[in-house]
Amino acid sequence: MKVFALGYADPAAEQKLVTWMEDLSTVLVDIRFRPVSRWHPEWNKRRLQERWGARYLTIQALGNINYNQPDMPIKIQDPDKGIAELVRLMQAGYQPIVLCACKHYATCHRHTVIELLQAQCPEIEVIQ
Repeated sequence: MKVFALGYADPAAEQKLVTWMEDLSTVLVDIRFRPVSRWHPEWNKRRLQERWGARYLTIQALGNINYNQPDMPIKIQDPDKGIAELVRLMQAGYQPIVLCACKHYATCHRHTVIELLQAQCPEIEVIQ
C-alpha cells in the first residue's frame, strides 16, 4: 500500500499531483483544517472539487488546529477519527495523496498524520 505526501508550496506539487492522479485508485485527501489558500486559489477546496470531483476528499479531523499559530505545536483535531477514515479508504483499495500547504514534509502536520497512519499500517510506503 502507498500513501503520497504533498504540500502545494512545493514548486513540483502540480506535476506530482497530475502524475499520481493518473492512477485511478489514487484519491486526493485534503487534511488542512481550513481548505483554502489566499495565495494559491487553485488549491482551494472548491477548485479542487471542480477539478477532481469524487476523487477529492477532505478529512478536517486531520487538520492542525494550530495551523495559524507557528509558535504552537502541531495538534491534530481528531486523530483517531481521521486516521480511521484514511485506513478505511486504504482498505477499500484507494491510495491517498495527503494534501497540505507546507513545503517541507519534516516540519508539517502531514508528517505527523502519516506517522499516526504508519502506527496502524506499518506496511505502507510513503512517497513524497
